[in-house]
Amino acid sequence: IWSSWLVSSVSDRTNYFSSWRLFAAMGCGASGPVPVTPEQREELCVIATREMMIYCVSQVLGEGGKAAESVRVQAPTDLGGMRQMVDSLRDCAEKARVGGAEWGEAAAEAIQEGADVAGDVAALGAAIDSTMDDGRLDRQERGMAGLVGMGVSLMGTAMGAATQAVAETAGAAKGKVYDSMASALDLPLKACDAPFSSVGKDIINAKRVELLQVYITVIEGLQISGAAYLVRGAEPFGPEQYEKCDKDAVSSFMTKLAHAPPASMLQKALMPIVSETIEKHAVFSQFNAAVEKYNYANKKLSSSKITQLFAREPVNLDIKEYVLEQVVKGIQDLMGAEEALARSNPQGKSRAPQTFEACFSPDELMSNHFSVIGQ
Repeated sequence: IWSSWLVSSVSDRTNYFSSWRLFAAMGCGASGPVPVTPEQREELCVIATREMMIYCVSQVLGEGGKAAESVRVQAPTDLGGMRQMVDSLRDCAEKARVGGAEWGEAAAEAIQEGADVAGDVAALGAAIDSTMDDGRLDRQERGMAGLVGMGVSLMGTAMGAATQAVAETAGAAKGKVYDSMASALDLPLKACDAPFSSVGKDIINAKRVELLQVYITVIEGLQISGAAYLVRGAEPFGPEQYEKCDKDAVSSFMTKLAHAPPASMLQKALMPIVSETIEKHAVFSQFNAAVEKYNYANKKLSSSKITQLFAREPVNLDIKEYVLEQVVKGIQDLMGAEEALARSNPQGKSRAPQTFEACFSPDELMSNHFSVIGQ
């Protein structure tokens, strides 16, 4: 008898508290559902936001997802600056060839002012030669530094009576060095193009499962605030505001978290997974080789009064951090596209379907929605 009473009492008490929660959600004395309170709306939308994140990233990184074929790593802007230097050097070389006398005389004036141009240019040529370990420059090109040094020295010893032919020879020779320098920079830059186009795909294919696990773990631990704005748009969160809400609001929120503390924890959690894959990829070795040659040549450019005009800021980009940022951005973009589709048809896309479908709907959130929160 005691046992039966206890079971009955617990059952009655459970039913009582369930009824009381529904009664409280509906409002004291209410005969039907009433609009949720702001706190209830936020609680519902936090669940919906988290569920949307997990659904979208699962669509992107899950088996058969779109990430492997769609995530692309854009070449860093540093490469653009390095290519601009190549263009400037080639333009300079052409001007030296066409207007040899003018360029030769400019070199002579630099010598007259006390600049050791022969030494500078010879050192510059040697620097170029030392960076070219692939044998693409012929012996004539490799020897141009010596030719320029010799030509400029000749002008220095014949300062008072240099002929037009001497000046033209020096100018043309100097143009050849600029061409050689441009080639030394251009070759490793071109070698970077293909690896950048494939590194995103290669990372996803190698680490897709691990990436998805990290994303879900991070999402589950996020402290989400302002969820009603992400899900329902602006206040008062009615049908009109819902329709105007950005279709990728949740995914954009995820992107901001990925690039700002404290949610840079996403990047920190992903780096150990992708670090080795990036280091073994051609993009890592090719980019670092290009940067090394660029910075070395740039330093030599800065050391000469004639060539310092073409010097730029050194490149100090961490290529692993950059590649990971680009992969994360690509994943977020794909998540945004999935979110837009899910908003238009939220059925069957959540572990809490009643809450999810109620929140991602133009219909007003009511007390009966809150009574089944998380279901």
